[in-house]
Amino acid sequence: MPKLFPAPKATHSSDVEGLGCCDCQYYHIRVNLCWTDWFDRDNPSGSGDWELLSDLRKENPGKICDYPVYMKVVTTDTMTPAISTGENFYIFNPTQGFVCRMKDQKSGECRDYKVRFGCPCKN
Repeated sequence: MPKLFPAPKATHSSDVEGLGCCDCQYYHIRVNLCWTDWFDRDNPSGSGDWELLSDLRKENPGKICDYPVYMKVVTTDTMTPAISTGENFYIFNPTQGFVCRMKDQKSGECRDYKVRFGCPCKN
């Protein structure tokens, strides 16, 4: 089962640096991002914690850009980054959102998470 990781840390409006690949030639990129508010639409009951971008958009019209490029995911209680919890994630990317499924965890449970998306800032 794949475990995906979020992008480098950034603040509300920030520059994020990383590597891009074009025909397998790596180059340095810098993107100025603006961050959405935090969203927590689901609690870890039933099959897990589902913070899907499609559901978040339906429940928060106009609050998330059309093409998010980064995503942050933290626990709701302690703001612990998801990648530091030791849990496995079914979906973890800015184009789909985030899903922690209980059946993928050794403990059989997921923590409660919230997400925010990094979007290109409007000029």
